[in-house]
Amino acid sequence: MSHRTISEHYGHDHDRLDSLLRCFQTLKTSDRARAGRAFAEFHAGLERHIIWEEELLFPAFETKTGMTSGPTQVMRWEHEQIRGFLQAIAGKLAAETDDTSDDEADLLAVLGPHNHKEESILYPMIDQITDDGERAQIFVEMDKRA
Repeated sequence: MSHRTISEHYGHDHDRLDSLLRCFQTLKTSDRARAGRAFAEFHAGLERHIIWEEELLFPAFETKTGMTSGPTQVMRWEHEQIRGFLQAIAGKLAAETDDTSDDEADLLAVLGPHNHKEESILYPMIDQITDDGERAQIFVEMDKRA
């Protein structure tokens, strides 16, 4: 993995995950098998992304800033909501139901603003308060959790 900025890496991962979700949404009524694979990859990728944030990025931010009840607390709460919507969709797909539109809408209502806050505020702040070595160590730790 190249050691780019946190903003670049995580923004790219958001884009990749968004593409997988759009693929699922496009295929869910026409090709259930491919849609299911796209959702499974999206779900696993988003879960890994959340783990990276909660185990690596947020602690780095909190250590550097001393803020433990601010932005990262909000992000963790939103992660819980996101995980709930993911489970709801996964449960319906496991029951071979493609009526996931309401759950997708709920997911996107949280995920879109959540990603925007991370990309416009949190990630740039982490890039500013960490040096190259600290960011490199975050990427090493991410690789261990991949």
